[in-house]
This record gives sequence, C-alpha cells and structure tokens, in this order.
Amino acid sequence: MILQTIQIKKEEPKIDPSKIKLNLLIQKLKNLSSGFYEILVKKQKRTSRQNRLYWKQLHFLAHEVGENPENLHEFFKGKFLKRTKILNIDGNISGISTIKSTTKLTTKEFSEYLEEIEKFVAEFFGFNLPDPKYFGLDEEMFFNNKK
Repeated sequence: MILQTIQIKKEEPKIDPSKIKLNLLIQKLKNLSSGFYEILVKKQKRTSRQNRLYWKQLHFLAHEVGENPENLHEFFKGKFLKRTKILNIDGNISGISTIKSTTKLTTKEFSEYLEEIEKFVAEFFGFNLPDPKYFGLDEEMFFNNKK
C-alpha cells in the first residue's frame, strides 16, 4: 500500500485556512486516482508579531518589577504552560511534568497565554500591561482568538 500525501495551499495569505471551501477540496480529491490518501491540517503557530509583543511586555514588566525578562519568561511558562502526563510503566503509575514551549503554541493558544499573563500581572502586581499600541504595534494582530 502506497500512502500519498496531497498538499493544498491557500492562494491568498489573508484567508483563514479553516474557511477553505469544501468543494475545492472535493474537486482536488476527485482528480486523484483511487487509493489511500492522508490530509494533513496544520494549525498556524504563533506569529512573529505575537512573539514581539510578548517580549516587549516581558521587558516592560522586568523594568517595573526589577527582574530579568528571561526569568519572567521561564516563570510564566511554568505557571501557564505546565502539564502533567500520567505514565503507566509496568503497572507503576507516575506523573511527569512537562512545559510546552511557546514556539509550539498556535496563534489562539498564544493569545490565551498572553491574556493569562495580563490577568496575572493585574492581580499580582496591581497594574495593567500596556496594550500593543504603547509599543507601536497594532492590537488586532495579537488577540484574535477565532483561529
């Protein structure tokens, strides 16, 4: 059995991949010879603009609280991206903690991560992080949770 992979590229970068018309996909599939096919749907990873906002906010916060931005990055990852996996090895059940890398987050997950940090800063330190406009960035680019 030969497994073939087809790739469907969106033509226009502004089109949300989840909104690709089903009939376009069906048409492409009809043109293939019979066999087994795999369709791979990838979610968009966090954008460089989201990452830029994140580090600008970390530098701002570091200045305000007298901490290193890298330490704050590790702290927030541990606080908001830590997951416990349950392993069953030869009948012994144990949990291991893992911390997801921010580079592996989707645009939606990264937006949620930024929002968690903003809530934490407001509650713990008693002030709000500046919005993206403060850093000369457009807010629409960072907090679109519809993806």
